[in-house]
Amino acid sequence: ESPEDKETARRRRRIRTLEEKIEAMEAEIEAIETRLWEEGLTLGPVASRELAERRTALRGELDGLVEEWARLSEESEKAARRS
Repeated sequence: ESPEDKETARRRRRIRTLEEKIEAMEAEIEAIETRLWEEGLTLGPVASRELAERRTALRGELDGLVEEWARLSEESEKAARRS
């Protein structure tokens, strides 16, 4: 197995991992938003703020994962075209 093959395999594994993390994060963000919408008035200000802060943090982390996924996907496409 050549170094390029190992790099391609590593990149594909990372892309799959990123896709799983992105999917899980999107589901968590959606659950938080649903809870804020449905229970917003009964949660109280502290719990609402904590959930909103968690959502903001997740969105920031999600943005970073999506950027990495896009970069790796583009690298994979370029490598496939070279082959």
